[in-house]
Amino acid sequence: MKRIHSNSELHQKRRGIAILWLIIWGSFFLTFFCVVLEISTLWQAQVEVQNSLDAAALAAVKEWGASGSGSTEVPREAGVAYAAANPILGSSMMLMTNYDPSDPMNNPNQNLNCTGNFIFGALTTPTPPFTFDAGESAATSVGTVFMEIVKNNSGNAVGVRDIGVFFDDGGANLSIRSIEFTIPILGNSNPQQPYFNATLGSEPALSTAFEGPDALNRNNPTGFDFRGLDVDPNLMTGNWYCDPTAPPFTLMGMNTNPDGDICFEMDDQVPFGTNRYRTLIVNFTDGAFVSTMDPATTDFFRFGVSMNQLNNPALPPANNDGESWNLAPVSVTVTFFNSLSMTTSTATTSFVDDGDPSNGRSIATLSSIGGIPAVRAQATVPVQGFCSSMFGISFLDVTAKSTAYFDSATGRPALVHVENEICP
Repeated sequence: MKRIHSNSELHQKRRGIAILWLIIWGSFFLTFFCVVLEISTLWQAQVEVQNSLDAAALAAVKEWGASGSGSTEVPREAGVAYAAANPILGSSMMLMTNYDPSDPMNNPNQNLNCTGNFIFGALTTPTPPFTFDAGESAATSVGTVFMEIVKNNSGNAVGVRDIGVFFDDGGANLSIRSIEFTIPILGNSNPQQPYFNATLGSEPALSTAFEGPDALNRNNPTGFDFRGLDVDPNLMTGNWYCDPTAPPFTLMGMNTNPDGDICFEMDDQVPFGTNRYRTLIVNFTDGAFVSTMDPATTDFFRFGVSMNQLNNPALPPANNDGESWNLAPVSVTVTFFNSLSMTTSTATTSFVDDGDPSNGRSIATLSSIGGIPAVRAQATVPVQGFCSSMFGISFLDVTAKSTAYFDSATGRPALVHVENEICP
């Protein structure tokens, strides 16, 4: 006998099927909602982590470049502070400095390891494709300076066009504060050492007259042996000395010529004579002697000094001419001033022969050593989404990195895309 289902039984079955579909579709929609929500959270976290690392890298490299690319401790702390100021999903991102001050010879940028949050290094090329090298020294504290002496005779008269100094390349905030020319101690058995003369009538002198464009002034179209500098002498004293009252004219590297950007002083007196010094110092007003980074327009000047006894017996077979400067050799120390960081830096080189040992010419080139200062900020941040937090799990991580470099020409940092990375 066939059983007839009641309406209540049919209703219960339909309700059971509806609940089953609700469970199935509800689980599907809940899963879909969680996936969308987690992806959205992950995307937001990725953007915020990238922005935070961009800010950290820019802050760190700006601090480093402006300070002359010296110690990285303070720049790293600046990067940490900027990262913390840019929260990730409402929480501050706390990075580590990755700082290691030991072994500066083999670790010039003071990186603790290659996996830390901040890697300091340098871009090894000025144009794409860029390579970031954490083992390469960076330099913004010195520029490229070319110096020459062209002196064909053995006399000790002051030739105002003999010596030229050209500031070929340097950052926008970099100027030359002073240049020291030093004659080494020669012929120790001879009590009379070579010297620069500071007696009246033999003072160092600048070439300020119109000479016409020629090789000595790099065919300067103005026809003068200087450019970019105020070369008016101190009319109160009639000479170029920083302190005209008494030798050795030492004024702690400050230019005290009230009418121009240049003045001279002498230091390190040699025995057996007065007004005789081993070191000639040329001082400049801060911010006056700068570079346009173009040899055709950069600042330069020419001058002369009375040079004595840079020959036999102290220096055989030199003849007190331009060649003797590389035979000695005469050394040069340039002090730079960074107007942004208010710091100084020095670099030293020596005169060498220009390739012709008999033309009375010696040259010295002081070049910026190192690549373009750059900082890579990198981090992996765990992301806790709404659904994952409900279930007590956290399996989402966001990884990002950012590289910024310091443009010494403008004094500003900028982000850069790096194709190759080297971290020894």
